[in-house]
Amino acid sequence: MNHDILPPKLGAWTLSSDTIYTPENLYDYIDGGAELYLSYGFRKVLSKTYIADNQPNITVDIFDMNTPGDAYGVFMNSAEGVSDLVGQGTQYNQGFMLFWMDHYFISIMAWPETPESKDAIMKIARIIEKGIGKTGDLPRVLDYLPEEGLDPLSIRYFHHYAWMNTHYYIAGENILLIGDDTGAVLARYGGKEHPGVLLVIEYPSGEKATEASESFIRNYLPELEGKRSMQVEDGTWTGIEKLENILILVFNAPGDKEIGELTGSVKAKIRAEQQ
Repeated sequence: MNHDILPPKLGAWTLSSDTIYTPENLYDYIDGGAELYLSYGFRKVLSKTYIADNQPNITVDIFDMNTPGDAYGVFMNSAEGVSDLVGQGTQYNQGFMLFWMDHYFISIMAWPETPESKDAIMKIARIIEKGIGKTGDLPRVLDYLPEEGLDPLSIRYFHHYAWMNTHYYIAGENILLIGDDTGAVLARYGGKEHPGVLLVIEYPSGEKATEASESFIRNYLPELEGKRSMQVEDGTWTGIEKLENILILVFNAPGDKEIGELTGSVKAKIRAEQQ
């Protein structure tokens, strides 16, 4: 995408600063938050600030990520409400817009919000959307999520185990062998009262999936060896199944029946996608 995609003047706003950050100096710009972007294959970010009299500054950050899946993963990392207003998914809240499109993740902020700044944010977003000009494909592992009972806002895609633990803590070590060559998706099912947690991980080979399954059982729940599921100390159930190079794990389920239904739906999705 063109570095000069945004003009030097946008209505009452004039460009005040224009900087590119790379993996080498991202910490200088996002102290304490750079790890998120770096773990999703961050390439660079174009940061622009616009100023105007009697209006809030507008800060525009255009993150160039490694793949569309990485851009989506960053976007969904803290999703609270998603619309199709701009790009392939938008979050907007009081002067703060996030959206993703192709392999770009975009943040536009103007606080405190005014009617004029809200309109300017929308115009900036549309310019960027047109400049990107194409959409990107979501990671295939997301296609394995059953629709029934799914909380769409709970979907988290990642390939670094630290982000799995942010959303559902499993272990301090990478016992599921999640890495850059895997795709993992976590989602919640069954309502807000007692949501079950589904984790689907696609490995580069069946051998790697087997190794990860053995590592999980050995380090997390040795009593699960040779079983599909079992009840744990808090009264909920945990289960694991493997289909070729894919692991399906369920946590916080009310019983074995529900685990069987959920894993069965995932396996049906996998078979349909791989035909």
